[in-house]
Amino acid sequence: MSADDALSQLSDERSATRQVEQGKTRSDAAQACPCCNEALVPGAIFCVECGHALGSPCPQCGTEVGGCDFCEACGLWLKPGCCRFCYAELPEGAAFCVECSADQLGLSCTRCGTRGFFDFCSDCGDALSDLALGLMQAPPQDAALAQALQQLRQIGTEIRDDVGQARPPSPAAKPRFDLSGARRSMQDAAARDAASAEQAREQAARARQEAQASAAEAAVQAAQAAREEALRAARQQEMAQSEVKAFGLSLRLKEARERIQALMAVSDARSFPDAQSARRYFMQIRSQLVGEGQTPTKWLCNWATCKHDNPNECGNPSLGGRWLFE
Repeated sequence: MSADDALSQLSDERSATRQVEQGKTRSDAAQACPCCNEALVPGAIFCVECGHALGSPCPQCGTEVGGCDFCEACGLWLKPGCCRFCYAELPEGAAFCVECSADQLGLSCTRCGTRGFFDFCSDCGDALSDLALGLMQAPPQDAALAQALQQLRQIGTEIRDDVGQARPPSPAAKPRFDLSGARRSMQDAAARDAASAEQAREQAARARQEAQASAAEAAVQAAQAAREEALRAARQQEMAQSEVKAFGLSLRLKEARERIQALMAVSDARSFPDAQSARRYFMQIRSQLVGEGQTPTKWLCNWATCKHDNPNECGNPSLGGRWLFE
């Protein structure tokens, strides 16, 4: 074999090796979950790590949409011919669903004006349908969560009642004594006696008058000081009792909130028959939490382990999720 032939053969072998390595890299990339990048079992429909559905691209933008009712990337409705609220089959060109009567162009929020295809508004969380309105007033299906919410509601009522009753006492009016009549009487008596009384007696009378006035003023000031001290002691005692009660209520409120958050974490494992059922359930819980001053910040979905503002933004909330309080 000539030197040229040997060099040519070596170059072909290196090229073949590079092609194999590149193919291996592409194959490995194809076998990684696009959501969490964990290795996939060959032929898997879902990622065993995060539950992400595989092999179902959006027909409009190509984004993975396995199990979704709409594409999160482009917003395409993925169940054509079905009601966007209850998934019932629609006659061609129908503007309203024959099953749930929902407008297929969406529902407008009376509070913020947002239009959407959900029972609860994605922006303000208000009810858009009669079904959602009923859910806002009904306890959740989860009995433990309903009990925790009821406990939180009772504590909130006690706090509001306590604030309404704890009004500061009105300041006591300073007592006033009318000494003008006594002074005039004594001045008149002094005037009647002035003709016959000596200048010394007049001075003594004035001295007695001043002494009496000083004694009366001192008595008034002492009584006022004693009254103010008694009121101050009463206010301090009332404030101490209010602080003890407020501290107890705050502890109970904290415990109730922690219990609700723990129950939210437990609900992470719950699944639902369809996406809209899940959205209704979690938005119902949110509306009641907000009503008791416990506002969630994000909703974590199980489908893609993604944080959404609410489950209406998730294409497949039927796999469950939970509210986060950050």
